[in-house]
Amino acid sequence: MLAALGFEFLDAKQNKLEPIGENLLNIHKISTENANSALQDCHFTIACDVQNPLYGKNGAAFVYAKQKGASDADIVMLDQGLQNFAAVMQKDFSNDIASFAGAGAAGGLAAGFQSFLNSTFKPGIDIVFEVLTLEDKIKNVDIVITGEGALDAQSLEGKLPIGIATLALKHNKIAIALAGSVKAVDAAYDKGLTAAFSILDGPKSLDEAIAQSQELIYKKTVALFQLIKALKS
Repeated sequence: MLAALGFEFLDAKQNKLEPIGENLLNIHKISTENANSALQDCHFTIACDVQNPLYGKNGAAFVYAKQKGASDADIVMLDQGLQNFAAVMQKDFSNDIASFAGAGAAGGLAAGFQSFLNSTFKPGIDIVFEVLTLEDKIKNVDIVITGEGALDAQSLEGKLPIGIATLALKHNKIAIALAGSVKAVDAAYDKGLTAAFSILDGPKSLDEAIAQSQELIYKKTVALFQLIKALKS
């Protein structure tokens, strides 16, 4: 990202490096000379939903790189490269990105924003709520329906359905979640979720469930509102 904006990464012999993962370890100096001048007048609001540091066992490489196809050796190499990037930032710009919570988001992209761009970090859910004026909408309804593919422990880490449930709780609204799978949601009830239901109607492969998701959501929603109608009557 930074290379596309004109920042240049140089090795110990002042050769310009190709901006790829394996060259993180070879960065000796970062030049801002040719950075896009328009950036000086820009401010960025960054949606960041994780707290991972840039490197280490909870950092970008060890947590996320395997999902993207990196081998174990690649992960070690990338982590060492990120450590080097942080060291160069500290040496040349007195910028300590190693301790910045969230620097490891998006493979370390957040560290790039924090390092050189005028940016403010906010939870993605807060940005979505502001854009959609969601709180005003929730104030004027009786029941809030939310959901995601898998409602589980990861949902508690800043994901949208729990944020919606928390907002519903604030205004004393019922919040119901529909999901492909529902696991370990007891803590979600403490955060405002009233109930959670799986849309599945029997054993299925993941591919089958995805292919039938529209029909499954429709059937579960009908059943849900049949129950609500009966309780209201």
